[in-house]
Amino acid sequence: MVKITLLFLIIQFTHKCLAEPEDTGASQFCTLKSGEELNDENCGSKTKEEEKKEEENEEMEKYEKIKWTTADDYKLRDILDAGDDKIGTKPREAIKIFSELLESHPNSQRARYSLAKTYQVMVWSSNSTEEKEEFCSKSVQHLKHILNDISREVLNKHVAGSATHLYIDLAQHDCRNGHEQIVDAMQYHEEINSTLSVLTFYAIEQFICGKYDECAKTVEVGLEKFKDDFFLKLMKATLMKKRGDTKDGNKLIRSVDIEEVLENLPKDRAVEMKGRAIMDLNYLCLEMSKQGKSAEMDSMLKDSSKLHLIPSKYQRCIDYNPKLTAKPVWSVKDLKSKNRWLSKQSLVTPNLLSRELSLIQDSWKDIKVEIDPLLLNLTSESWWTDSSMLVKIGRMHQFIFYSWGKKKRTSCSLTPRICKLLKKFEGASNCKQCSQKLIVLEENTDLATHVGPTNNRLRYKS
Repeated sequence: MVKITLLFLIIQFTHKCLAEPEDTGASQFCTLKSGEELNDENCGSKTKEEEKKEEENEEMEKYEKIKWTTADDYKLRDILDAGDDKIGTKPREAIKIFSELLESHPNSQRARYSLAKTYQVMVWSSNSTEEKEEFCSKSVQHLKHILNDISREVLNKHVAGSATHLYIDLAQHDCRNGHEQIVDAMQYHEEINSTLSVLTFYAIEQFICGKYDECAKTVEVGLEKFKDDFFLKLMKATLMKKRGDTKDGNKLIRSVDIEEVLENLPKDRAVEMKGRAIMDLNYLCLEMSKQGKSAEMDSMLKDSSKLHLIPSKYQRCIDYNPKLTAKPVWSVKDLKSKNRWLSKQSLVTPNLLSRELSLIQDSWKDIKVEIDPLLLNLTSESWWTDSSMLVKIGRMHQFIFYSWGKKKRTSCSLTPRICKLLKKFEGASNCKQCSQKLIVLEENTDLATHVGPTNNRLRYKS
């Protein structure tokens, strides 16, 4: 009896919900919650247009680039995808595709961003300074259009985020248009006031640009959210002194206890926080050195030393070993053991290295035979040239033999004897954080004051 009743109910339910509809082009449906009775309110219908729209929405959700694609751009996805596929391999064809698309669809956010990205690829592949400047200018032009000219109500947040990061990347690395552009790009960053690293970088760039009032406001916003951050307090003290408020600046420095802050953190977090602060300090000092702002740099380094963030203005690397003897340049004579009791390698006196260094000295003629041809073409792809990162005036060229513990095969194919010689320095050639390279400074080149990541290094002069 029970089974018959259940079957009857199911038949009645089916009949009620899926009865033959009127010819309206709609399908009927019912939505029931547990214990709810069937009635006209929970039964309804969908038009064919609504069903079609649902199917389209489901299809859109499956599209792998949907986050960066507006509803209008979705209709152009085949053309956009075809252009994207050519960015890395055939950038000029990609430029043609995106440019033509923007002529007929000027509001396409993805086409404009992809075009900006393609111009970045063109910067990478160009050897002409004029071309690089042109491609940089065009890329920035399209990025600024996205960030400034498109209404916030319709701007896709993922496109905006990608455009911001690309703008910053161009300013920092590819185009090097200066810190003013970095500050301009940073204002669009979605985490400008919520993430410590982003906020600190913004404040540093404002300081470098001489925007001290804006920098002070950014620092205050940062300290409201991250009250224990000692680097932001260091920046605040420097800004106070710059305004002539030296007494309160020194008072602020005396109130900071780095050791107490770090002791209350997990060990890995404490190491990360101190390391980040030293990196930020060194970056800021490097840029101040380029601009000749020695007074501000010395003041900040002096306060950093008082806080025990760094040992001194000359020793400010992240990986600092206090047991090592520091010397600007060592000679083989300095490295020779003084007696038989000191013939063993130690942290203070690197005696064993004298053998390897003597080997380099004795092989100098062979080294010169391989180096001389390299010097004839400093603009070849084998060389990496720096004219702004560590350089105030002129150019510095680097030819890398070993990097991060791996041999650079292209370089060593041109200098086999040198690479074979350097391999004997196993502590260096196998080092995962080291590099062995030839550095050439052009005439009248002036390097900015800078530091490396560690004091575990030996600068040798033959």
